[in-house]
Amino acid sequence: MSGDPDPYRGLCASTYDALVPPDAVGDVSFFRELIRDGGEPALEVGCGTGRLLLQYAAEGLDIEGVDVSEEMLEICRSKAAALDLTISVHRQPMQSLQLDRRYRLIFIPYFSFQLLTDDADITAALNSFQRHLEPGGRLVVPLFFPHERDVGQTPAPEGEWRLRRQTRQGDGTRVECWENAAYDFDAQIKRATLRFNLVAADGTIAASEERSLGIRWHTQQQFRELLEGSGFTAVGVLSDHSFDPAGPDHPSFAFVARRPADR
Repeated sequence: MSGDPDPYRGLCASTYDALVPPDAVGDVSFFRELIRDGGEPALEVGCGTGRLLLQYAAEGLDIEGVDVSEEMLEICRSKAAALDLTISVHRQPMQSLQLDRRYRLIFIPYFSFQLLTDDADITAALNSFQRHLEPGGRLVVPLFFPHERDVGQTPAPEGEWRLRRQTRQGDGTRVECWENAAYDFDAQIKRATLRFNLVAADGTIAASEERSLGIRWHTQQQFRELLEGSGFTAVGVLSDHSFDPAGPDHPSFAFVARRPADR
């Protein structure tokens, strides 16, 4: 299964808000506190349809967003207009940001950083974040081990489809997201095909699309070395979306690192 350069389009984009409501990940208060704690201006990388960004902008926080998907950003802009919010969002890949501003905080929610599977792209992204942080600014990168999380959900055997998420819309249409996944443990990459279905009230499939993507995982030591190799210091590891230290074997964690104050 090869990766799609822009999987977040079509049904993947238009059904995103239905499948991933505002606090589905449990990270809203976590990133809000980071922003309020000396993190303005902030940049959300992978802001998508504005699940977090619009909440924070409505609260008066100084935040901008960037995403590679124009369709997701168009949804975000439309939602902002409906809320009478003025927002600043940019369509750029995280590994080659070219923004006119530096930030006190850059964060990448919902494990979006792990969509980068190529070593060169990963290094380029970390260097890009370094360039866009103010001296002393922080970078926050949540990561997880997809194989451990999936094992906990009893994954389907390789080659079979598994229902990952579903919800029902007001008109009775059911939105489904199915997954067919395989794991390359040597490369530390999960390769998945996602199938999005719109199922009418009578059970017929009104629309269906597939998207492919890869998810790269890292051990805590591996990612610490990547951060330090890109010049970050004061690297800490938090558990999930809390401010508690993560244990060495915790399956999901968030790295917090700083750009040195003298750079």
